[in-house]
Amino acid sequence: MPTAASAEYDCAQYCRLNNTSSETGSLCNDNIDNDWDAVYTTGYYSNQYSSNTTFGAGIDCRWGGYYGYGSNYNPDENCNNTILSNGYRCQLAKEQNCTDGFDNDYDHDAAGMPSAGWGSNTAGYQAYFGKAYSTDADFDDYDCRKHTSAPARESINSSWCFDGIDNDLDRYFWNSTPGLWQQNSSTGTDCYDPDCFGAGCAELCDELGDNDLDGLINCDDPDCVAAPECGG
Repeated sequence: MPTAASAEYDCAQYCRLNNTSSETGSLCNDNIDNDWDAVYTTGYYSNQYSSNTTFGAGIDCRWGGYYGYGSNYNPDENCNNTILSNGYRCQLAKEQNCTDGFDNDYDHDAAGMPSAGWGSNTAGYQAYFGKAYSTDADFDDYDCRKHTSAPARESINSSWCFDGIDNDLDRYFWNSTPGLWQQNSSTGTDCYDPDCFGAGCAELCDELGDNDLDGLINCDDPDCVAAPECGG
């Protein structure tokens, strides 16, 4: 984030009238407040300033602390849906382009934001989707769970049931009322996903599925005798 010492914000109005009036497109990923609206001065000295959080004021295409995830890096809303200098589209708050190999909503900077976890198998990601992996982009981002190219089930590849990745993006669902991602109680990752039941999964003693398909669930399954959940 710039400070009042980074540019002559005293002259912001003049600069916007005579230079750049709005930060859009190729100006939105250069780490420069091209339209001088990210901060405003509150006094004479360079440390007397405040961030301008009004709509359309900020800097670049950035994560904005949306839905309570991570910090607000004060993006400029004028950048939204414009094409950056690298050729990718800025999409603030929600990723809508799920096939470009770019983190359009910059939620890799959002602390606590869940992701599928493809970072542990980037080669596998590229082999399946035909795109190089990028952190929290495309099918590593739950925003893309309903895209037609998202895997339909975890068991498409038998190894997916043991890779620690939520390959089919069903562990979380978007709850619009509080406005956050919530864990899905009926499915999950690997052997917590019913898609993987019977794919060599051992019985998991802390959830409600018959993971090994032997007709016995949780503490009724001898596999759980020693489990803490069953008094073992």
